Amino acid sequence: MRVLASVTLLLLLGCSQPVNETVTTPSTASSAALDARVMKAVDLRAALRAHPGQADALLAQSGLDRAAFDALLYEIAEDPALAAQFAAAK
Repeated sequence: MRVLASVTLLLLLGCSQPVNETVTTPSTASSAALDARVMKAVDLRAALRAHPGQADALLAQSGLDRAAFDALLYEIAEDPALAAQFAAAK
């Protein structure tokens, strides 16, 4: 349940951007300064926003399941430097 709530929260926060706004991902931002965990989370967030019905498949392609993705998000949230990178990259 916690995993679903985390994914839903990320999707809702991500969907608050205007439609015509360009989504910045590590591939379009300066990825050299981003931690690999942050890059993975930001890329997954963008993919989940684009294809919400394929969440499990997208997570599996990244080598994660819902619990592992949830753990990654908590790891990022608990580290101020990683959280700042995530906020800047999204």
